[in-house]
Amino acid sequence: MGIFWQTFGLMARAMGQILLIALAAGILVRRKWVLDDQVRALAAVTVHVLLPCMIFANLVRQFNPWHTPGWYGLPLLGVGLSMTGLLMARLLFRRDWRNKKLLLAMSSLQNAAYMSLPIGRIIYPETDRFDRFAMYCFLFILGYSPFLWSVGKVLTAEAGSSWSGGWRGFVTPPFVANVLGVMGAFLLASRWIPSLVLETADLLGSATVPLATFVLGATVGGVSLRRLPTFFDAGRALLVKLVLLPALLVTVLAVLTAWWGVHVHPELGDFLVIQAASPPATALALQVRKYGGDAQQTGALLMILYFTCTVTLPLWAALWRVVVS
Repeated sequence: MGIFWQTFGLMARAMGQILLIALAAGILVRRKWVLDDQVRALAAVTVHVLLPCMIFANLVRQFNPWHTPGWYGLPLLGVGLSMTGLLMARLLFRRDWRNKKLLLAMSSLQNAAYMSLPIGRIIYPETDRFDRFAMYCFLFILGYSPFLWSVGKVLTAEAGSSWSGGWRGFVTPPFVANVLGVMGAFLLASRWIPSLVLETADLLGSATVPLATFVLGATVGGVSLRRLPTFFDAGRALLVKLVLLPALLVTVLAVLTAWWGVHVHPELGDFLVIQAASPPATALALQVRKYGGDAQQTGALLMILYFTCTVTLPLWAALWRVVVS
């Protein structure tokens, strides 16, 4: 049990740091010391500049598709994990799912980058291990990002909202950076792109994790709790997102490693468990703001699930470490 408590303590420390940032950012937002427009500006800089730089530099310098067999499985897992959660939620909400589409999104669409990257930075202080963890993250969201910005919009937007669909809605800067980074890795771009360019992108990208963590905290910590969801609704979303989905993922990984003898790289195993156990994407709150939807319910659900995951995520990560020890 030493591994369990050691891992739980490490993960709880990581979640505690994120929670402290969320509380501090929430206080700043609620007291109007940091305005909502400023948070949106920080989010825009992070999404449009810093995160793409980090993605591109990391993939070009760290990712070698010729020496990474089966790498394409991660983008597929990015879609498959959310589809599995969506199917679970659809079954659990089978009687009222048409009126609970927001809860389907909350149950299946996780925070794939802004939650996992800060955790990875804390649990892997070694640069090479974190870079590998981050590479897994970027390959994962190569498939997940279009799913989030297409299916997520459909589930969160009100009927008759301004979104008309189409591929342009989810071709975001991080997605473009992922595609260019993978193409650059295939073309061995690190050999012919000037090192000054990659070092500059890496310098900008190094600001992603702290700034993204603050934006995450401001988004979650600044939500309104004036109208809470029913216990039954919140409980079902929590059950799928923070219990059933990570339990299924840990079970599958345990079968692969213990029974079939498949070697799962430690960073990859940790990454997949963190993804499965992560709370909903804060992008859902942004989608509701932009395209219409129930902002009060969205904010309250995010708050409930984020606070709950500070306990459940360390538990699943620790259980996974025990399974493979």
